[in-house]
Amino acid sequence: MVVKGPIALAALLILVFFVITIIIVQKLARSTSQLAQSVSRYGFVAASLVSIVAIGAYVYVQFLAQDLRISGVVIDENGKPVDFADVSIDGGPTQPADDGKFAFLVERKWFPHGYTIRASDIGYEDGSTEVISNLEAPQKVVLRHLPISAQVETSDIRVSHLVGLPWISASFTINNNSDFIVHIDPKLIIGHVSTSIGGKYFFLGAFHIVGTNPVQTKYYIDSNSTLQVTGFFFRPNPGFDGLAYRVDKEIATHPWNNDLSVKTDRISTELATELRQYAEGEFFWASGNWKLSVCISIERRNICNATLFSLTDLNIIHMLDILSDYQTGVGLIPGIQFGPLGNPIDLIAIDAQ
Repeated sequence: MVVKGPIALAALLILVFFVITIIIVQKLARSTSQLAQSVSRYGFVAASLVSIVAIGAYVYVQFLAQDLRISGVVIDENGKPVDFADVSIDGGPTQPADDGKFAFLVERKWFPHGYTIRASDIGYEDGSTEVISNLEAPQKVVLRHLPISAQVETSDIRVSHLVGLPWISASFTINNNSDFIVHIDPKLIIGHVSTSIGGKYFFLGAFHIVGTNPVQTKYYIDSNSTLQVTGFFFRPNPGFDGLAYRVDKEIATHPWNNDLSVKTDRISTELATELRQYAEGEFFWASGNWKLSVCISIERRNICNATLFSLTDLNIIHMLDILSDYQTGVGLIPGIQFGPLGNPIDLIAIDAQ
């Protein structure tokens, strides 16, 4: 017989302890001492009462307890938790798995011979685990990925810089050729650019989607349908963030001149000089052939695309020309840290190959 739970074990130990106590008390009862007989009489009563309570607790926990705790985790075939998977017990009400974890408190009487845990999620085959013993032990349910057929196409690429750091805008068309709905997390659209020129490489980080208000945290694509997203890649560094804070403070107190033919200084000469020096030191682009590589996480699997493009010497000169206008605020995009939500003046539209 298996002892179920710490309470039942404690009750069993108490029962054994008081059986031993009763034996000792009975031996004391044979003594001729009046004190020993009194101790044995009251000790026997106390031991009997405690034994009855212990037996009741043991029987209740072993056989009559009402609640059964069912818990565990939903994972994929690689052992990674499947967040927000739908989990149910024998087809009952479902609950979402939090980071793959789930827990149910159910009536024990409904599952006298065990139970089946069922789990499902978009992009996975349904999974289940049958449990017939150790009913309260943590369980695992494995979901296996369904085969996904999807492609990513890149278009409308524009290249620039923000105080020397690379900035790329683009549109991505995601084709879902699968027979089921898929979803993408926009924070998991990741890109980098590279070139054979001096082995240059820059990790662009996450894609910033624009054009939706508010930006969605998750996008769903119906089977055999497409989704187009537009935005930009830009990954600032600590030096950029420090300059951005100072620029925003200065241009906030120097508004644009309504007469666009008149250039008005919007930041101090000292800060403009510092910006130019920083941009010249950080400037990343060079003329030659480049590759933009993008991976989009679709149902937790990366679908990648590589696009080739070229920059000419004239493109580079055009990008650097903007440095001379920093003092007037051109190319800085006031109030939004050099323009993560807007297009810089010195955009270079390129023909993707």
